[in-house]
Amino acid sequence: MLDFARDGFDGFGSRPSPSQLPISRFYSASLVDDARDGTYDIRAEFNNCEPDCASGPHRYELFRWDGHDYRPA
Repeated sequence: MLDFARDGFDGFGSRPSPSQLPISRFYSASLVDDARDGTYDIRAEFNNCEPDCASGPHRYELFRWDGHDYRPA
């Protein structure tokens, strides 16, 4: 997730630090416009991989733009 900013761009905390690679804030996510208002929300998918990733529970969380950042909806 990037947006233009005065000093280059704003990554909204989505870019990982070198110690977090390949994980990032919205590592497994998609854009959705369920409200059909032209503003995309982010639907992130989480899996704790217990007992393994194929069997682990999948959880989804919606993040909505609040004018400054994407926050849980």
